[in-house]
Amino acid sequence: MEDVSSTSVAPRPLVARSLSRWWRRSCAALLAAVLVVVGFIVLTPGRPAEASQQSLRDLIALWHAQGRLPMFITFELVEWSANVVMFVPIGLFAAGAVQYGRRRWVVPAAALLSIGVELAQKAFLPERVSSAADVLANTTGAALGAAIALVVIRLVGREPDPS
Repeated sequence: MEDVSSTSVAPRPLVARSLSRWWRRSCAALLAAVLVVVGFIVLTPGRPAEASQQSLRDLIALWHAQGRLPMFITFELVEWSANVVMFVPIGLFAAGAVQYGRRRWVVPAAALLSIGVELAQKAFLPERVSSAADVLANTTGAALGAAIALVVIRLVGREPDPS
């Protein structure tokens, strides 16, 4: 009779299971906090910090004129990058909060969230500008965040418990 004990998988230690639950719960709590902050930012009536945006436009123009900033760095690029950065934590914490098999839905869910935000702005906040470019930037940010989460999980060396 063949010895099957060498091929059986040992159960995970209790500490690893607790760490996995702790990891997912922490990520879920952080995701909830980030969603509240992002919701406040994107659903506040009026253009965000209009005076600050004009000051940034003026500063970029000044630095272009002085040769201190490459011409490809424009206010539009900075604004687009801010939209990317805003959704990085959403992808990061969502990928950390969900079970292994559900991570493939993090980026599509973030894209749907972004589309919903843009539609809400268009319907209820006429002073805000909704655009497909914002959806693309937000989705890119969520994808970057999810990728970072996957790298961290691989570096830690254990996949969170699927329970």
